[in-house]
Amino acid sequence: MICLVRCASSIDPLQRLRQTMISYLIWNENDEYRLIAPCGDLSKSTFGLDEQVFQSLVDQVDLIFHCAANVNFILSAHQLAKDNVFGTREVLRLATSHPSRSIPVHFISTLSVLSSSKSNGYAQTKWMAECLINQAIKAGLSAKIYRLGLIGPHSRTGVANPKDLYTLLFAAMLGMHCYPQILQGCRMVLLVDLTARSLVHLSRLPNHSAEHVYHLIHPKNRMQMDAVIEGLHRCDMKMRKVDNDEWEVQVNRWCDQKCEYECVKKCFFIEQFGAGESEGPVSNAEYQAAVSDLHLPTIDKEYAYRWLTFILDQKNSRV
Repeated sequence: MICLVRCASSIDPLQRLRQTMISYLIWNENDEYRLIAPCGDLSKSTFGLDEQVFQSLVDQVDLIFHCAANVNFILSAHQLAKDNVFGTREVLRLATSHPSRSIPVHFISTLSVLSSSKSNGYAQTKWMAECLINQAIKAGLSAKIYRLGLIGPHSRTGVANPKDLYTLLFAAMLGMHCYPQILQGCRMVLLVDLTARSLVHLSRLPNHSAEHVYHLIHPKNRMQMDAVIEGLHRCDMKMRKVDNDEWEVQVNRWCDQKCEYECVKKCFFIEQFGAGESEGPVSNAEYQAAVSDLHLPTIDKEYAYRWLTFILDQKNSRV
C-alpha cells in the first residue's frame, strides 16, 4: 500500500503515518513492510514528486482510493480548491498517464454535494471534484464515487477523529458542562470501521456505468441524541441542561476562548438540534443491497459513551 503523506522534508513520512495509525489504535508492526509512504502534496503538480517517483507510481499502482481532502467547513471554495479540486485532477493525471492502461479510481465524496445550496466551500469543492471524476468516466476511466455522511468512532474502541464536527461539539459540551435542552432526535452516523469495510467491499463489485455512485447511509446507522445525553451524565461530570438563549451565549463564549472550536460556533445552530433528521432525496438502495451481508454493529448508548470516553481521554492527555 502506497500512502502519500504531506509533511516537511525533515520528517520521515513513514514515521508520521505510523504515529497517526498508533493514535487511532490501528497500527500493526507486522504490516509495516507492506507500507510505502512518499512525501507529497495534493495541491502541487504531480503531488510535488519528482518525475521518476511519479512515473514509478504510474507503472506500479493497480488501484487508487482517493480519500485525501482538506476537510474544513469555514474556508471558502477558493481556499480549498488547490487541495480538493486540483488534487483530484492530479489523481486523474496519475490514473491516466500510462500509455497502455488506466488505473481504476475510487473517489470518496460527501452527501453534502446533494444540498441545493452547497453552503460551504468544502461541499462546493467536492462537487467540483465529482464533476472531474464524471468527465473522466465519460472518457472511459473506470471509477466509482462514494458519498459519505458523518463518520463516527470505531464500533469497539470509540476512537474518533478529534477534529470531527460532532466530536468537537461533544467536547465543547463536556468542557462547558452543559447541553441544549432541544438536543433530541437522531443523527446518521457511519461507523468508521464499517465504512472502511464497505468501501473495500463495494470496490470489488463489477463496475457498471449506471451504478458508479453509492450513498453510504443505512437505516440502522442512526444515533439517538438521548443516548448522547445519557452518556454525558455517565462521564462523572456535572452536566446541566440549558435553554436556547443560554446555550448560544455559552457556545459563543467557549469558541471565542478556544479557536479550534470555531467550526462549532459557525456550523451548529439551534435549528440543527431539532427533532430528527431527514434523509432527503438520497437513494441508497444500491448500497444497502451491496453490503447486506456485512455485519452492522449496533449504534446505542454504549457506543455514545465510548465516543465521549475517547473525548475525555484526549482532553486528559493534553493536561
